[in-house]
Amino acid sequence: MSKAVLICLRSDISRPDFCREEDLIALSERLIPDNIQPRPPRLIRRDGVFLGIVNPHPTITIRGASLCLGQMIDPASDWWHPGADVPDGTYAIFRSDDRAVELVSDILATRTIWYVFQKDFFAASTSQRALVYFLRGFQPRPETTAWMLSSGTLGPDLSWDERIRGLPGDSRLVLDRAGWSLDLSKIPVEFQPDPGGDERHAANLRQALEDTMRAIDLDVSNWVLPLSGGYDSRALLLLSRKLRNMKAVTWGTRAALKDRDSDAWVGTRVARYFGMRHEYFEVDLSEEPLDKIVHRFLAAGEGRIDHITAYMDGFNLWKNLSESGCRGIVRGDEAFGCKPVQEAALIYQRFGLFILDDFPNLRPLRPSLAEMGQTRPARLDRRSGESLTTWADRMNAEVEIPVNFAALNDLKLSFVEIANPFLARRIVQAVRRLPDHLRKGKSLFRSIIEDLNPDLPFAKYRAIPWFGEVMRSRDFIDMVRNEIDSSEARRLFREDVVNFMLSGLSAAGGKKRRGPARRRAPLRLNYLFKRKILGRVPVDTRMNPVVFAFRAFIVLKMRKKLMEDSVAYAKIHKDSASASRPGRISRTG
Repeated sequence: MSKAVLICLRSDISRPDFCREEDLIALSERLIPDNIQPRPPRLIRRDGVFLGIVNPHPTITIRGASLCLGQMIDPASDWWHPGADVPDGTYAIFRSDDRAVELVSDILATRTIWYVFQKDFFAASTSQRALVYFLRGFQPRPETTAWMLSSGTLGPDLSWDERIRGLPGDSRLVLDRAGWSLDLSKIPVEFQPDPGGDERHAANLRQALEDTMRAIDLDVSNWVLPLSGGYDSRALLLLSRKLRNMKAVTWGTRAALKDRDSDAWVGTRVARYFGMRHEYFEVDLSEEPLDKIVHRFLAAGEGRIDHITAYMDGFNLWKNLSESGCRGIVRGDEAFGCKPVQEAALIYQRFGLFILDDFPNLRPLRPSLAEMGQTRPARLDRRSGESLTTWADRMNAEVEIPVNFAALNDLKLSFVEIANPFLARRIVQAVRRLPDHLRKGKSLFRSIIEDLNPDLPFAKYRAIPWFGEVMRSRDFIDMVRNEIDSSEARRLFREDVVNFMLSGLSAAGGKKRRGPARRRAPLRLNYLFKRKILGRVPVDTRMNPVVFAFRAFIVLKMRKKLMEDSVAYAKIHKDSASASRPGRISRTG
């Protein structure tokens, strides 16, 4: 929904116009997807700090030159002051005064805060592109390219630009303005089971769930509950009567509505059972040009993840929610425990930690790929004495949520706000005090919900299109091939890497794109495919050349966008005296 950027110069006496109205208008035009009309940006300048908000939303909490994007639970009255207690909730907090600037992440970094620190310049933002704009230059990080190719994400601890860092979960970063120094403090991820039997653990988790759901303060008239057929969204309903007064939405393909085991059919039935207002959104492939959909996908998510499947309706679902007055959605994302794992290699695979060297069919390309310098952070290796279950749950906390989930949140946050009650601190801490057998496969959480659940089924299959169907379309193959078979691609990748991708695209062929009324690939095949990826059975570790090419496509497109961002500041300031630009701005300070 909103993007925030905070800038603190070591001495701003001679640079009072470093961040101006025109800058925020330009960022609004660059960062907000083209299918919605952004609100006029807001600029706050106080205590020598610039705080800019692109597409400001009523859910933002602002005090002076401090703000919170997201949902705080029972915050202290001085939440806005650097050094104050860290509230519970899921958010990104920027707070500042004349002595310090502080960034605060929630316990799992569900919303990424990016920052850059130089000898006379400190900036933080929820947008990497905004930082590149104010840095007035782009320095690509080769290792990020490798991680995008191997995992479809930017990888752990990485950004597109070498100078930009992401704030870890459960962290505070403090800039001492007088001494111009940074101090980062992070609470480590630790699983330490409490003594006691299963009944005591169940009582503690139930208490944490009930306390958190009771403390959530949302206006049910303008927040929406996405309702699938699974445990997580069902749990929100069963644990909070208040949420049953919200409007519910479910989405999926048109064909999924006829499948009684799908999210679409079960979610619709659950809404009917609880008497909720409900709307079903079809997310079959949009008839808009594919390149327009992809451009929107990269604008909304800044190329942090390759999961485009659920957005192939052209973000029409999210546009409709935004324009209908929906302020935000309540999601059931959770960290109650991972699916059982049989072997260590599957943990690397499940959490996107395979590096390029791990794919046998890429080994002939090793000399060309090695120059990207990809390494797996040692902190993500299995610790001495750590069980597979605990290791998997720690990777969920250190990689899956702050890298994958946060990237997926970014795609939606361009349109609506997000609340994630199950990722609140008191619930996460309660889960980390459980023994392995109560976390494995969300065992305890599932039993709690099953005890509360009326005689309603749970879905077995997802209702959205499978990525394999998107990859097989002729339009998709042609779009990716055009980008890969280019001089830009050959400047970035060696010839043998480009040829590998082009050969894979040619072998895939591509079928003519089908209209939204045609039935999609069987949902059960989708489910079986996902189940293999999730590690219940061994999977083939060969890299799909079409997936590999699409990820390279993302890299090429994002490098172009970031290069354009890096020169836009100079152009805006050079042209600032020219004809007035569209949009107005709200100014405070």
